[in-house]
Amino acid sequence: FLNAWFRTSMNLSSFLVSVDPRESLAVSRGGLERAGRLGYDEWAISLAGNAADAAFWCGDWAVVDEMVRAYDPEETEALFGGTLLHLAVLVEASRGRFAEAEAILRRADAVVGDSQDPQVRASRSVASAYLGFARGDVAAVRSAVDERTRADAPIVDAFWLVAARAAGWARGVAWDQGALGRGRAPARRVPAT
Repeated sequence: FLNAWFRTSMNLSSFLVSVDPRESLAVSRGGLERAGRLGYDEWAISLAGNAADAAFWCGDWAVVDEMVRAYDPEETEALFGGTLLHLAVLVEASRGRFAEAEAILRRADAVVGDSQDPQVRASRSVASAYLGFARGDVAAVRSAVDERTRADAPIVDAFWLVAARAAGWARGVAWDQGALGRGRAPARRVPAT
């Protein structure tokens, strides 16, 4: 019964992140707390990833930092813990701390190794593309979105989001953390550079 409950929490929170990230955060945190309390560590790490994903889009970056500290993938040796580090890359890139984001990406690479898991590969590619986007480096975004990763079904939504944001950036549209915190991604016009 509990495995089904955790799987349902994972699937629901994953779906909700693009529809209602605040609700996704509530669902994933509820599952995370239950998994932790009952000793289901693998589920806890996976749900922490969903919570961090939702928190990023809510603009609650402190939750991402908290999840990375609580479920340090280098300590837990969980493959999906690497995706927590990928989310930390998004946060640091959004903060403009590019050197820190690159260092975290290297840590994540060490954790996940040469994993062929499509979700892990997708997560890594999204982190790389987002880092390139945050820097304003269109070539890095293009490089991260290669043929192999585009073929992986789990990444379609995340890549189209990155691509839409990169396209907006190219048209002189900026995104702000406050807009993300409202669970939407409205843009404000800024002068093109």
